[in-house]
Formats: sequence, structure tokens, C-alpha cells
Amino acid sequence: MKPAREIRLTMPTTRFAVAASIPITVTYLNQSTERLTFRDPAKTWEVGLSVTARDGTVSRVQFGRIFRQDRGEMSRMVLEDADEIRLEPGKEYAFDCDIGQRWPELFPAGFYRLQVNDRTDDEHTLLTNEIDIAVVFAAQSVDRLLEIVVDEAAPLASRQYAAEWIGRIYAPFSVHLFQPTEAQKLADQEMMAVTTAWWRAHRGTTEMKEKIDAINAAAGVDQVSLK
Repeated sequence: MKPAREIRLTMPTTRFAVAASIPITVTYLNQSTERLTFRDPAKTWEVGLSVTARDGTVSRVQFGRIFRQDRGEMSRMVLEDADEIRLEPGKEYAFDCDIGQRWPELFPAGFYRLQVNDRTDDEHTLLTNEIDIAVVFAAQSVDRLLEIVVDEAAPLASRQYAAEWIGRIYAPFSVHLFQPTEAQKLADQEMMAVTTAWWRAHRGTTEMKEKIDAINAAAGVDQVSLK
């Protein structure tokens, strides 16, 4: 017997650059003869993404977010509000998410298998189809990594990931991301200026192309081209 809800995963392509956009669309289909009511899956902790690397390592994240709510001197973490979705028989509801921008640290150069799961029903977990993707390191990756590492609104894990990957092409790179002092902030600003100038000077050189090719070869994606 088919479940009342079916979920599908679709993507516009399967080749992406490190730190670039990786857009997905998750579609819910009402296969029953009655209206279905459920919380917006894009904003709930019961709906998540599984990312399986070629070595079998699995990373799991949830689409729901947690926000800090301040009331006077009191502060607490609250779950994101999720609207109620009403889906008529035979109708579809879809949401989009750029998983490359939201969780860049999940996608270093390599091959991955993606699947979305919905665990709102304790007795039956809904699973989408699986999609295999390839992620390669490219010059455009560095441009984006430089943006992420200075974005104070980005999660610490994403900024640490960006700093690590910048360091792979520019060994002197080092910044203080966790509660930096004023002196460290000034040092970081100088480091960013120096690194950005260095990248502009070396971006299109043969040496840089060879370094990027070596990174992709080590990840096994050297034969993958971006379209």
C-alpha cells in the first residue's frame, strides 16, 4: 500500500563547484483521496538531508533552523515557525533549498549521494529518490570561500571550512574565527587584504591551475568538468 505522501528530489544538474550553489527541489505529492495537512517541511526538524560520501561516510542535517530570541535580559533558543500546509488529493507542494550555500562544509571536492528523509511519522519514514553528484574545486570556489570566511553571519563550521580550503591554495592563510580580540581582528583584516591581492595576481596562472588540478586529482574528480 502506498503512503499518503510521496516525496521526490530533483536537481538542475549533478556537477558543482566547491562552495558554489547546489540547488535542490523537494516535492510532496498527495496520493490519498483526502486532504493532507502537515507542517512546512522546509522549516521542520523532522525533515532532513543525508549526504553520503564515496567512502561511505554519512552526514545528516535538518532543514529546520534554531534562532536566538532575546526578551529583556533573558535569551533562549527557539525553533523556526513552520506554516501549516494543506494539500488536496493529487496535488503537489514543493520547496527549494540551496544546500551548497547553507552547508558548504558538507561538500568538499568529491562524489556524493543525496537523499531527503521525512520522519514526521514515527511509524513510517518517507525517503526520496537518491541522486549522485560530483563536486570539483575551481577558481570560482576561491572567490566564494573568501566571502564565506569574512561573513560573521555564517555558521562557524562554514567559516572554518572556508579558511581550511583557502589555506590549501595559499599556505600562509590564517584567521581567528572564534571570539577574536581587537588585535586579532586587525590582523585578520590585514591577512584578508594580503590574501585577496595574492589571489587576484595568481588566479589565472599556470601554477594555480596545476594546484587546483592536483586538489581535484586527490579527490578523484579530476575527470569531472563543470558545465
